[in-house]
Amino acid sequence: MTPQGMFSVNQAAAITGIGEKLLQYWLASGVVSPTVDLGMGRGNGKKFDLQGLVGLRVVADLRREGVPMQRVRLAVRKLSRLKGKRALEALAASRLVVLPDGDVALCNRDEFVSPLTGQQLMGPIIALDIGATVADVREAVRRAA
Repeated sequence: MTPQGMFSVNQAAAITGIGEKLLQYWLASGVVSPTVDLGMGRGNGKKFDLQGLVGLRVVADLRREGVPMQRVRLAVRKLSRLKGKRALEALAASRLVVLPDGDVALCNRDEFVSPLTGQQLMGPIIALDIGATVADVREAVRRAA
């Protein structure tokens, strides 16, 4: 582990189970961004925090479910809006849903209600339990330490 809970590209790949070459491709193509980029070249100086690791796992899970990359990018943008100390707690209490119209939303884990509008979401085609993802990543980090 690098300073203050930051993880290198190699560590992030190992913790999340994403191949290092795939993670490098996602970084190069702008699908994901590191939490910190010290500008030291390919992979060097790029660091991820715990929320960044969760984001990587969400991308991998969405791709495994067959979600098109355009929708994955939308999900990444929505997840990246959550910042600060309470972001992980908010994510842990959420599901990420891909709706039939192609939109992506975060909603309450217990029901499909948008936290932004308070409206019931109808008929998600994919729902990822981000809370389980947060727990899995925390456990992987603990084992890697």
